[in-house]
Amino acid sequence: MWGRLLVSGASVAGVLALSGEAHAEGRTRDGFYLSMDAGIGYLSSNAAGEPSWRDGLESVSSLSPALGFWAGGTVGRTVIGGGFFANYLVVPGTWGAFLLTPGMFLDIHPSRQSKLHIVPFLGWGWLAPWLFGPMGPVASVGVGYDFWEPSESWSLGMMGRLAYGPLFQHEGTYHTFAPSLLFTATYH
Repeated sequence: MWGRLLVSGASVAGVLALSGEAHAEGRTRDGFYLSMDAGIGYLSSNAAGEPSWRDGLESVSSLSPALGFWAGGTVGRTVIGGGFFANYLVVPGTWGAFLLTPGMFLDIHPSRQSKLHIVPFLGWGWLAPWLFGPMGPVASVGVGYDFWEPSESWSLGMMGRLAYGPLFQHEGTYHTFAPSLLFTATYH
């Protein structure tokens, strides 16, 4: 019995003595990803064909508060996930409208520790508050830079995003364009 205990103890001591040190680099983008962004944008929607905005307007545009919420996971240097972004549009004579866009995104970093990132997105946009308002595909691309990392898991930065979607309703198309400048907070 003492022999087995001595051999077991020697084996554990040998493994511990010969094994390398466990090391994980901080400030890397791996695992769970959560990002929130908010900022200012410009939302423009132009009616082509039969439709028009209320009161006969064919196009509307204004400065726009913008926000987004994203969650996903890291595969290599890329985050794959889903989320949404929204912009508010002031429409004269109405309560205004929201461009609400859920979809899928990638957050691509040139390296695991890179502060620069590119965010392509593909989703389905809806111009609300109308229940059956214009809907259609929306594509966007964002380019951001995380300028401050207050901890190993959080980073703060800025991102520019350009979004376009041909939203359809009845017999016409609403060509909708939304550039935004955003402040980002990301957990990675």
